[in-house]
Amino acid sequence: MNKVNLREIDRVEITVLVDNYTDLLLLQGTAVLGGFHLTGPAFDPIKPTIEGMKKIGPDYIAPTHCTGWKAINEFAREMPDPFLLNCVGTTYVFESA
Repeated sequence: MNKVNLREIDRVEITVLVDNYTDLLLLQGTAVLGGFHLTGPAFDPIKPTIEGMKKIGPDYIAPTHCTGWKAINEFAREMPDPFLLNCVGTTYVFESA
């Protein structure tokens, strides 16, 4: 059985966490869901976070409301294939082959 660890993280740490998690477990297939905290006047690292996520290459990415509207739209534009629009009540089901 595969374990998935969920914890609160913020800002560009998301790319570091996912990159390390993928490398350590040699995962086949990755989904990154959550609020990436890429909003506000004091901190706006949208571009480096998206570039880091592109290097990781997740199969799915679903940024939630805490990511910020501007960043969510940039993820949709920059990563259209893995992008999933997250809304209230959305359910994700990932099945292994």
